[in-house]
Amino acid sequence: MGNDPTSRTLWVLAAIAVGVWIVQRVWDAILPFVIALLLAAVLDPLIDRLQRRGLPRGVAVALVFGVVMAGLAALIVFLVPTVLVQAAAFSQNLDRHVADIVRGVDDWLRQHEALLRRWRLPVTVSEGLQQYGGQVASVGQAVVRGVVGLIALAGSRVIWVVLIPLVTLYALADYDLFRQRALHLLPADHRDAVAELARRVAQVFVSYVRGLAIVCVCVGVATGLLLAGGFRLPYGLLLAVLAAALYAIPYIGELTVLALLGLAAAAAGHSGASIVGIVVAQLVLFQIFDQGITPRVVSSQVGIHPVTGLFALAAGGYLFGLVGMALAVPVAASLKVVAGHYYPRLVEPLETETRVYRQGALLPRRRIKVPQTAGEARDGGAAGEPPG
Repeated sequence: MGNDPTSRTLWVLAAIAVGVWIVQRVWDAILPFVIALLLAAVLDPLIDRLQRRGLPRGVAVALVFGVVMAGLAALIVFLVPTVLVQAAAFSQNLDRHVADIVRGVDDWLRQHEALLRRWRLPVTVSEGLQQYGGQVASVGQAVVRGVVGLIALAGSRVIWVVLIPLVTLYALADYDLFRQRALHLLPADHRDAVAELARRVAQVFVSYVRGLAIVCVCVGVATGLLLAGGFRLPYGLLLAVLAAALYAIPYIGELTVLALLGLAAAAAGHSGASIVGIVVAQLVLFQIFDQGITPRVVSSQVGIHPVTGLFALAAGGYLFGLVGMALAVPVAASLKVVAGHYYPRLVEPLETETRVYRQGALLPRRRIKVPQTAGEARDGGAAGEPPG
């Protein structure tokens, strides 16, 4: 490998491309192990803390793992049955819900019939189906195939319920040994630098996953209280669970939840104003979390530009599906740490007034001295404060 920066960059990019290709090829096989290792990485700091207080690692692992398993068992016992009942009820009443939505759409279309005819658009749902029947049928078939595939996929991965906890337990028991063994494979003169870089990457990744898990639970609870207590919307618990799960997917998850709430409100017979009120209330709730709670709960070290985040979401979803979308942001943030370590100029602050994005929140402006003339730039940028 050449020592010049261009050659090193090309080799790094080639290694990343090959690594992504290999992971994509075996993704279905390694996914439960990836989930288990993530859980172990999230729980390991708690075990280290207990060890520092004098507990043997085996006892600390048993205590933390037992508490987590007990919490999951309680969640399954008390939450899952109600969610399944609501999902079954929604499925049984689906035809009636569809008829109610069609009736409401027809009423709205009749109120704007003159405008629709002027633009040669259908004035009833049945006319729309006749006009765009082929497209609707193809979309419906795709949705049905996706749902059937999802059900089959879930059924084929029941073994994960046993596999993931077992792998997590063994990984926790020997977590420090795995880390030391991995470092031992490296040349001695590179171990300290790689260990420090790995520590920073793990801190960014684990803090994001742990913080986001807490925020998702809070989003689910707040959504459930809003829908059940504030609007008395049917299937409130089911929608709250979906909101908690989808909030882990930035941008797209929130839009999906808002669309589901609008459809659920329409199916429940709410008026147009009520539907708008429900969607707006949930949007306000999301903004409270996005701007006020999430940046404080999730570590501030995790911060990437929204454009980078959207690109990571698109790439993660294309390569690895929903799990890839959920992990896209922390992976991108971890890659940013690695890139900044080897190419510091990528993360150096620019000599200009800028806005800084962290966790999707737009922070206040920072005033940075900038050179006002070419001469000042040659002299080191000793310029005064920018105006305004």
